Amino acid sequence: MISRPLDQLVEDAISSLSAAGNFDTALDQGVQASGSDPAGHVTITLTPASLTSCEVKASWAEKASVIQINRALDEALADARSALARTSISERAAGEGPRLDGLIDEALAVLRDPRRLNNL
Repeated sequence: MISRPLDQLVEDAISSLSAAGNFDTALDQGVQASGSDPAGHVTITLTPASLTSCEVKASWAEKASVIQINRALDEALADARSALARTSISERAAGEGPRLDGLIDEALAVLRDPRRLNNL
């Protein structure tokens, strides 16, 4: 591994930590996720910025009370939000993973070579 100046390594590590602290999923417009109520009567699809679809089984809705429909909508929305959060974080983490692995490897190499720490 080619060693680079310690200040450059530290700068990259700080940038990565800063980026990790700014998981703003609203920027991930290509990401979408769906969720359903436990019985599967209602399915909602979301992006970070909008509701893209809401499907309700008509045969069930005809017989369901307003309370049952609202509960199913609430459960489907909660499920979709949870799925969206997992998807957004997973996609971002997958992109950052190799970079962070490289930074960790470099930092460990510096710690194993005390001569590099003397050049501060």
